[in-house]
Amino acid sequence: MNKFKYLLIEGIDASGKTTLAKALVTRLQDYFGAGKVMPTAFPNRATPIGYLIRDSFDGKVSINTNTMWWLLLAEAVEMDPVIENQLAHGYWVVSDRHVQISSRIYQEPIYGAATINTVIKAARLRKPDRIYILDVPAEVALERRTKRGEARNERYEPDEVDGVIAQRRAYNFVADQDETAIRLDGTKSIEHNLDVIWADLGLPEGAATIKYRRGEVDGRNGHPPAEVTEQYLEGYSDGIEKSK
Repeated sequence: MNKFKYLLIEGIDASGKTTLAKALVTRLQDYFGAGKVMPTAFPNRATPIGYLIRDSFDGKVSINTNTMWWLLLAEAVEMDPVIENQLAHGYWVVSDRHVQISSRIYQEPIYGAATINTVIKAARLRKPDRIYILDVPAEVALERRTKRGEARNERYEPDEVDGVIAQRRAYNFVADQDETAIRLDGTKSIEHNLDVIWADLGLPEGAATIKYRRGEVDGRNGHPPAEVTEQYLEGYSDGIEKSK
């Protein structure tokens, strides 16, 4: 049995993490079956807290910075039993971002490392088995964001190169310090990084059809559609009960 079943894709905005996470889910589903892979993203609209966070990101409601961090943490705590339940039943879990890592990038400059470490430890969240951090130069990320043509999240996405450089440096520090983390070259193709992950997981080369190559993987919006959300929330109540 593969010892890495809970996989996290991280990186600065426009690093390609959402595209890679969705492509990885597709490849794993092709190989193991759609019913054995749970895709998720943080934040998402799978929970009431996630809806509130997303509405804030979309400018529909106003939430201050301090409250937002606690909401992000609360969403992770709420989803943790679901993830544990799926892992216990042999599922693969692929997450596009998670507060355990992203808080070290986006909240640590505000609250300090000691506070972040204390709060994350107290939350007792299930840590991913493997963390893949997509690394791209700040200039590349900003160029991609410009081409994307979408409004940036002003709270977390700096529009100046120095701010992006600082976030990249923080991610690279995590990659260097965390033994479960692997740095991937975000300037390489999705297929290349999929192959690197596949090899790291010890799975047979060429064992799955890559739907990404047929254009079936959306390059943006990695948040699961409603039917997928319903699928991975099956057993949510069971997971909550088992965690008590």
